[in-house]
Amino acid sequence: MLCALKHFPGRGAGAAGRIYEREIDLKPFLDLARHENAGLIMFSTQTFPQLDSSAPAHKSKLVHELLRAQGQQNVLLTDDVSSGNLTEAELQAEILALLAAGNDLILLANKGGLSDSQLSVKLRRVVQNILKNKLISAERLEESFGRILAVKQRHNIEPKEIYLNYAL
Repeated sequence: MLCALKHFPGRGAGAAGRIYEREIDLKPFLDLARHENAGLIMFSTQTFPQLDSSAPAHKSKLVHELLRAQGQQNVLLTDDVSSGNLTEAELQAEILALLAAGNDLILLANKGGLSDSQLSVKLRRVVQNILKNKLISAERLEESFGRILAVKQRHNIEPKEIYLNYAL
């Protein structure tokens, strides 16, 4: 079992009128991320104006870089970003923005009133299009894959050899 630390950079710091203080707000994540069972860090969907006034934390390259600058190599993931019945173009733009920010995994719960019965079909086509048209670099994908694989191997979740001989 792995722990996901959440919600980076801290919910309290996103409260109105509260100033983000690195020494106070970053410390719990850095301390807990060293624990042997902590392999994942989930990002908040709130905006933290002191860190990046233009994007919520899960879409902010600045907020992701803040964590990586501390030497963190944990797997970074979004909270649920399901937002209803998106077109494939909208879904692709969302995925590309989340990967560009620095997320390794994207969580789409696809439940409740925002569910989309065609989401898995759309995702497959979007991923195929992203790969076919090289909309994200192979190096960027390898970075995420490497972090995910390292966490899985560290916790004996997956065998040492990974076979990627499948067709999208």
